[in-house]
Amino acid sequence: MGKKVQKRSKMMQFLNKWGIAFVFLVAFLPYLSSLSFDYTLDDSITISENVYTKQGIKGIPDLFKYDTFHGFFQDKDKLKLVSGGRYRPLTPALFAIEYQLFGLNPFWGHLFNIIWYGLCCSAIFLFIRRLLKDRFSVETVILISVGASLLFALHPVHSEAVANIKGRDEILAMFFSVLSGYSMLRWYDKRNIRWFGLSGLFLFAGLLSKENAITWFAIFPLMIYIFRKWDWKKVLVGMSPALIAIVGFLVLRFSVLGHSLNLEVPGEMLNNPFIKVEDGQYVFFNLMEKSASIIYALGKYLTLLIFPHPLTHDYYPRHIPVISWNNIIVIGSFLIYSCLSILSFFHLKKRSIWVFGWLYFLVTISIVSNIFFTVGTHMSERFLFMPSLGFCLIVPTLLFDYFRDKRINTAWIILGLLVIGYVVKTQFRLPAWKNNYSLFSTDVMVSVNSAKVNNALGGELSSMAGRSKDIEERKRLSGQAIPHLDKAIEIHPHYKNAWLIRGNAYLYLEDYQSSISSYENALRIDPAYTLANDNLAVAYRLAGKNAGEKENDLVTAIDLLKKAYTLRNDDYETLRLLGVAYSFSGYLANAEKYFREATEKFPELASAWYHLGTLYYQSGDDIKGKEYLDKAIELDPDVLEKNK
Repeated sequence: MGKKVQKRSKMMQFLNKWGIAFVFLVAFLPYLSSLSFDYTLDDSITISENVYTKQGIKGIPDLFKYDTFHGFFQDKDKLKLVSGGRYRPLTPALFAIEYQLFGLNPFWGHLFNIIWYGLCCSAIFLFIRRLLKDRFSVETVILISVGASLLFALHPVHSEAVANIKGRDEILAMFFSVLSGYSMLRWYDKRNIRWFGLSGLFLFAGLLSKENAITWFAIFPLMIYIFRKWDWKKVLVGMSPALIAIVGFLVLRFSVLGHSLNLEVPGEMLNNPFIKVEDGQYVFFNLMEKSASIIYALGKYLTLLIFPHPLTHDYYPRHIPVISWNNIIVIGSFLIYSCLSILSFFHLKKRSIWVFGWLYFLVTISIVSNIFFTVGTHMSERFLFMPSLGFCLIVPTLLFDYFRDKRINTAWIILGLLVIGYVVKTQFRLPAWKNNYSLFSTDVMVSVNSAKVNNALGGELSSMAGRSKDIEERKRLSGQAIPHLDKAIEIHPHYKNAWLIRGNAYLYLEDYQSSISSYENALRIDPAYTLANDNLAVAYRLAGKNAGEKENDLVTAIDLLKKAYTLRNDDYETLRLLGVAYSFSGYLANAEKYFREATEKFPELASAWYHLGTLYYQSGDDIKGKEYLDKAIELDPDVLEKNK
């Protein structure tokens, strides 16, 4: 028995001394496979297609000067698509530095993500150890600190924040918030002025990473009340650096985004999940439907914490259906939240750790719950990153408290089985984040009724088709894309991007009528949709070419080409084809008009002069014919060979 105690004592000494490094490695190692992953999902917004990030260090001032999405959209109107705006300049600034050093290379982004994640988990270990130091023996404190940190580090629901480079905003917001809480505890215990100032600086850094760090202002008095001797004056003084940090951040945020909070409810389904389609019209959820959906999502959050399966990045309409209060999950969720909240209120004076964990969860989840303002989606697994610490603290506390003394090994066995399950699930989940195709094709199997992921997969398949040089492969990929795009449109009939991509897919299939119809639907939704307008012109042009060359129907060909010309009169191929079609139809004057217009708009193209010269030869004017052919040969000596 003495040897067991001695062995356990040595292990506790080891964990007390090297726990930070141990937790870091446990968090770091499972994500090594992500180093080979590409940019995925919203990485384009903050990294690969953000003009400020791609300026490197020179772009950092603009990252602090504008909304976080400004460098991607470059359009103030599009920044209003989601309520509240986004001001998270710290993580894009880090991306800019990485771009300056390594260029557009996702390896480094993933490497730094898992490093930051390891540091975040190590900070959690330090924070919990400091938090509990006056509550239990040193051994129990170490056991709970390690157990909670391991659960957090290995929880599969965190895979999105770590494997998606953009998720660094979640990691840094948590990292700096935890350090702020740790610093406040250090000051409260010892009155060290250094920790007093650091608590404010860390929280300010957390706020610059992501706005949800502001919820820790409510966590600070809670952790003092539960784990320390309460002193009103001392608490107020201790919270002053955090208050200064919040005020400073809000002043900075308002100076950048404007004084309005911009909390107006968006009227677009993909930016406001509380919109539905009735009789072909979009209508807002009524109060009962909206509240039921919010409670449903809160219940799903608890389910994912306990049993993280299945996982998906997409909870957009209609992955979570339009539901009411007669739904069993809604009723169950409401009862669980109500009972635990009431119990925590009555147990608050007992200063129970589970009460802190539950209230911590409620406070940190509140800002992303859609209760106070619409966050753009019903829920998201990355929104659980910060709140999950409450669950990760409660579980080992209850285990080590229940299986105390001789049965402590039972607690380790249960915790170990849970950790092993988490590791296995994380390893099965990670490959989905390898690239956009793997992510969308995996998650569409879970989020079957999500308009967004169906459109995303259709778009990725269509893009792959566009890059393919094999005609049959292009058609195969396009054929696979269309059912997903149709599903997206069925869910969200005014999804203009889905109509656009559907048009592209049918274009690759050479089904020009379906392609034209799709683009026209996109333009009916948004007459100013430039991409749809330009692609419609291409569809008309290709349809006209097909009618003339393959169907020998010059009348239809000319009609279609003229429609293309009306949409885009600066497209050389359309001008050329119109000239050719009129020439073969015997309308040489009309042919001359378009061939000449081609030379005027594209004087550097030898082909334009060649066709004009050939037309004059055809009409019997050899002098002009030779003049223009000579001009063509001057521009390109091989023009005659190329146009045989």
